[in-house]
Formats: sequence, structure tokens, C-alpha cells
Amino acid sequence: MKADFTGDGIPESIQIDAGGAAEPMTGEEPTIRVFSGKTGEMIWSLPVNTVHGGWNNVYLYRDGGKAFLMTWRPAMYQGAADYEWKIFSLTEDGKEKILASDFFEFDLNYPKKSDSERLRGFAAGLNTYLKKAQLLISTQEGILRIGGGDEGKIEEGEYYDPSKELAEMKNYW
Repeated sequence: MKADFTGDGIPESIQIDAGGAAEPMTGEEPTIRVFSGKTGEMIWSLPVNTVHGGWNNVYLYRDGGKAFLMTWRPAMYQGAADYEWKIFSLTEDGKEKILASDFFEFDLNYPKKSDSERLRGFAAGLNTYLKKAQLLISTQEGILRIGGGDEGKIEEGEYYDPSKELAEMKNYW
């Protein structure tokens, strides 16, 4: 798959290496890589893993005829969470130029009353962008999913539902 993430009119190549998922004992991780359309050199990569600590979701996001990468990382460790999503383009040397992002930390063990409203807002923002995103790779919930079959096609079902976390927060008050 190709998309112009640098905005120079030359599409970059996207490569997904899922080999590590087939042999988890090797220590290799599935990885998504972006190669410069100009030089052919790798300018960005992100390992993803089916092991809980490595869950990542990567999408192709298009807006106004421009292509961006989108990442969504919901990390939770024994109730302590840090959720982050961002949409960005790339420079030729691999630096991310952020278009939009959000980050939210909370602890289900010690929730604050404001956490539920903040989580609803976080989810609404994320879902607004997910509607226009095409899945490239995901390891959410420990399941490897690779998208990108039909270029430009947005697959249904990419949606973050915060109801589980909200129910746990509500149980504390």
C-alpha cells in the first residue's frame, strides 16, 4: 500500500511485517514500517504486539485529499490506564508532524468523578477520526488484524466503546 505522508507528491510505501506474530517465542514483534517515496529508506516504524503491553492500532487517515497516519494506543495495567491517539504526517527524516491528538490517564482503582466525563469526551474525539480511518494493523485485545486490502476503503467497525471503563468508574461511587 502507498500514501503520501510527507506531502511532497511522491507516495511512501507501507510495509507490514507480521512474521513475529506467527512465532511469538522468537522475541520478534509484528512491525509496520513506512519507506520514503523519494529515497526508499525507512523513515518511520512502530512495533505492535499481541502481548498486552504492546497493543497498538495503526490507521491510514485521509482528510481533504491528504494522507496521514493515525495511532491509537489504549494501555491499561491493573486498572491504571494511559490512552493516547494521534494523527500525523511525516517529514522526510521521519519526524512526526501532529495534526490532532489526545492523551488521557486515569485509574479505575481510584477514579475521580470528572474521569467519566473526560473519558466520554476522549472517546467522542477518537471516534470522530476513526470514522475516516482505514485500518492498517491492530493487536488490540491480543488479536492481530491486518487491514489495507482495498485502498481507500474504510472498514466498518472501527469504534472505541468506553462503556466497560465507565461502568467500572460508576461502581466506585
